[in-house]
Amino acid sequence: MEYIRITKENIDKEHICCAMSGKQSLAKKEWLKQRFEEGLVFYHSAERGKCFIEYTATLYMVKYDRSH
Repeated sequence: MEYIRITKENIDKEHICCAMSGKQSLAKKEWLKQRFEEGLVFYHSAERGKCFIEYTATLYMVKYDRSH
């Protein structure tokens, strides 16, 4: 299966999710653009609507208390 890496340069031209309406898809794309700055990596299958891979550093996903 071939994958396409989605970046801030190509996200507006790429389809990202078959389960979202137009407005939801636009909101998701805006959210992704912000996350790319944090190191988010997003791939989707070249076969439309088949699968995607999305990951980022845990630094942005987990908040913890360093005071202990």
